[in-house]
Amino acid sequence: MKEKGYKQGYEVEEMEVPADLSDDAKAAFEEGYQEGLKKRQEEVTQEGFDAAFKKETYELPDTYDEGSKQEDWFKKGFESNTEAAPLREEAFQQGKAGKKMTIPEEWAENEAAAAMFERHYVKGKEERAERNRLLIMGGIAAAAVVVVVVWVLVRREK
Repeated sequence: MKEKGYKQGYEVEEMEVPADLSDDAKAAFEEGYQEGLKKRQEEVTQEGFDAAFKKETYELPDTYDEGSKQEDWFKKGFESNTEAAPLREEAFQQGKAGKKMTIPEEWAENEAAAAMFERHYVKGKEERAERNRLLIMGGIAAAAVVVVVVWVLVRREK
């Protein structure tokens, strides 16, 4: 009976204890229901936490209905992730500075965190490349101005 309760709780259904059960079976069903519900809550909360590494703003996945327990759990997990923003910034700054990508050890095993870190590291590298391109273009433009000014000055002296 505990397994049936667990399944019902895990599927986040309203608890419906069959009336024809003995008191012990009802207690086992209810215990299973609570265990299943708790397990599902942990999974959805973790899913929300990991989503903060994938998206910078909260967005409810299509798999959950608005106003549902799953939405509450998912949002709680998303909002509890206070590490994503600083980790994003660290990755970006590493890339921008041209440093070797070094994912902090505590996040290396988390696939969502590692993927986010790599994305923002690449964004930092791209910004560095763009900045360098602009500096080179500015240097070429400045050199061209100097050449033109020198040429004009030389022609005036003649």
